[in-house]
Amino acid sequence: MTEMKILQAPDYVILLSYFAILIFIGVYFRRCIREAKDYFAAGAAVPWWLSGVYLAVNLAVGGLMFLSGFLLRVLKIGKPSAANS
Repeated sequence: MTEMKILQAPDYVILLSYFAILIFIGVYFRRCIREAKDYFAAGAAVPWWLSGVYLAVNLAVGGLMFLSGFLLRVLKIGKPSAANS
């Protein structure tokens, strides 16, 4: 059996710093977002076609990752088929 590693003080400092920065960014930009529409549509600053391209690329990449068994390999939750190895 492998030995379980415990986080040290520098690890906790890095984690707390990361979360503090995330909270600061959220509070700072909260004033720019008044409605859900501002968040999802970037305040109407992004053209419709660019949003469509973004969606298509994300769906294509997700599909390719599924077909290649990437998630199974990374999480080691199953055995990918021999054809994909």
